[in-house]
Amino acid sequence: MHDRLSESRLGHDRTPRAELAPRPTERIVLHPRADVAVIVMLGEHDLCTAEELRRVLSKLLAENKLLVVDLSHASFIDSSCIQNLLNVQKQALATNRQLIIQTGNNQRVLRVLEISGVRPVLRCVDSRAEALNGHAAKSEIALPSTPLVPPVGANGR
Repeated sequence: MHDRLSESRLGHDRTPRAELAPRPTERIVLHPRADVAVIVMLGEHDLCTAEELRRVLSKLLAENKLLVVDLSHASFIDSSCIQNLLNVQKQALATNRQLIIQTGNNQRVLRVLEISGVRPVLRCVDSRAEALNGHAAKSEIALPSTPLVPPVGANGR
């Protein structure tokens, strides 16, 4: 466990409180076997973290044949996160690699993917075992010719 304290976590006498505040955003990278990377995304993933996430996902995909993005513990994702996933999916298809999204039963993430219309485009699975064992069967998923998610900051109305 990481010991993180902030100004708001101090008591009236300026001593640390017993409970710890989770980081709003955290990523853990695992390598369960050769040529496979799993990135576990915890907390919130939005425009503030989009550029770093883009770099990390691209690097992991370039170094591995399978990239599993575990969103089952994410508390929030926005359109910039979805755009990064779509871009990595496009990169995976172009380089004969695979991207699998592990959602678990995270209703927040599933709802965002459903509302944005990208759930049929991204290969989503419930469990890590399904992601790691099911990757042998190539996905028939292809990206649509028009973007499903407008660029961040686009004035849609």
